[in-house]
Order: sequence, then C-alpha cells, then structure tokens
Amino acid sequence: MNYLADLEEAYALGCQDERIIAILERAILGAGVYEDKTAMIEAQNLLFEAATCQKLRAKQLAAFQFLLMEYESGNLEVDHHELMEQKAQLDGPK
Repeated sequence: MNYLADLEEAYALGCQDERIIAILERAILGAGVYEDKTAMIEAQNLLFEAATCQKLRAKQLAAFQFLLMEYESGNLEVDHHELMEQKAQLDGPK
C-alpha cells in the first residue's frame, strides 16, 4: 500500500516540486492495482493541480479526462463543482 504514502508525500511536496508528477503517477498505478477508486480520484485531482502549476498541458488533460470519465460513469466521488473548475482552467480566459 505504498501508494498511500506516495499521496502523503505529494501533499508534502506541493505542486511546484518537479518530483510530484512521478510520485502521483506511481500512486495512481498503485491505487489501480488495489482498485482503490477513491485514492485514484484524489491522485488524479492532485495531478491536475500539479500539472496546472507546472504548465504540463498533456498531463493536465489526461487527469481531467480520467476524472470526466469517472463522473460520466456515475462515480459520485468525483466532485462536479471541482470538475467544472478544472474545465474552466483548461478552457482558459474568455
């Protein structure tokens, strides 16, 4: 269950630290092995935030796509308001 330790480490690092992306990707893989959807969603939200801070558009889009698919499949753990805020960030200023 090292993926939970990876999540804790990611919170401690903050979104500007360049190591956070690899740590979150490792956490996502680990959570997937254990089918821990809650941890996967938490890690994807953090990945979106870190990718936004570091201007990593592809990572940002991938995290958003995962969260959107989970939401559309009826997963109530994905927060609609947060998802819409992420979409607004992707769309940029109008």
